[in-house]
Amino acid sequence: MVMSVYESGVQCTLVGDGMVGKTCLARSFADRTFPVNYVATVMDKYNGTTYVDGNKYGITLTDMAGEHEAITCSDYKSTDVFIICYSVVDRESFESVQDFWAPEIRKIARKRPVILVATQTDLRQKWNKDHVTTVEGETLAKRMSVDRFLESSAFAKEGVAPIFKSVVQASLKYNKKKCNIIKRVLSGI
Repeated sequence: MVMSVYESGVQCTLVGDGMVGKTCLARSFADRTFPVNYVATVMDKYNGTTYVDGNKYGITLTDMAGEHEAITCSDYKSTDVFIICYSVVDRESFESVQDFWAPEIRKIARKRPVILVATQTDLRQKWNKDHVTTVEGETLAKRMSVDRFLESSAFAKEGVAPIFKSVVQASLKYNKKKCNIIKRVLSGI
């Protein structure tokens, strides 16, 4: 079997409130590191690879700032898959997913795949306050009709690989669906 990198690669954009672990997730996947100090992100890009069904796929990650600013279509027009992140120890970031991030993404990229990711799961046991449960995340994911819901800890390196395999799978499924629609339209001409 020949291993090859998916020709154009998969373009993935991470969004969510600031300090929820987007950069840590991206770096944990792309260069297998965990940043020790917090540095606010404006927009950073990372590249990594993963294997799905024996094929190697390149993923370009765009890590966006966590500010609630108006998102323009031009910021995301090359994105194949969106990852919306919230921290399990930051209920406000969870609420922000449903109040801001999901509506904004659906407004500019209606049909693009969306993966909901709960981050910082390693902090649940250390956190004395009311953390976001897995059931709450699953319920939100169903309500939003996302392609997948996953939990992760970039610090503990848990759940990171499945997220990016899901990115590739969602992109492949979306592109296949898009090709089928085009074929149906063209066959009707």
